[in-house]
Amino acid sequence: MATPKSASFWLRGTVTPASTTVNNVEIDLSSYVDPGDRQGILIEEVNYTFYDSSTNLPFETASHAVAVQVKDTTSGNLVDYDSPHLVSSAGLVYGTTGMPTADTDLYPDDMGWHKGEGRIVINNVMELCGKADATLTNMICAVRIRCKIITLSASDYMAFALQSLTD
Repeated sequence: MATPKSASFWLRGTVTPASTTVNNVEIDLSSYVDPGDRQGILIEEVNYTFYDSSTNLPFETASHAVAVQVKDTTSGNLVDYDSPHLVSSAGLVYGTTGMPTADTDLYPDDMGWHKGEGRIVINNVMELCGKADATLTNMICAVRIRCKIITLSASDYMAFALQSLTD
């Protein structure tokens, strides 16, 4: 289905999920995705680190929840968790004592990269979206995406292109 054209590499981005309005950041993939060559990227793994931008230490709070999503479309908002555009997500919940848990959405997301598997993206941009249930001063989420450039067969590329148009 997909033939690798590169070794694995990392894309990075940060999003500020520090308020009740969605904050979004785009990751430009136009250097990696080429429709003429049926070229896309295979996302192998996504890592999330939540931290305090004023100290670079892990973020601490009490009784709050944060969500971050990586999507293959630019809707400007969080999407449903069963959306075909959702590539990866992370949820972090702080209990009343300030103890963080990730019970609702475990991360990092391992897409099976050790078996050559992953999530294929052919769009020229991905979007990071973050939102919290309250205003959280200095909350940042760093997102690291392990991927590789791939070439798809003509029929596979067309199937992915048609799927992204219909959603």
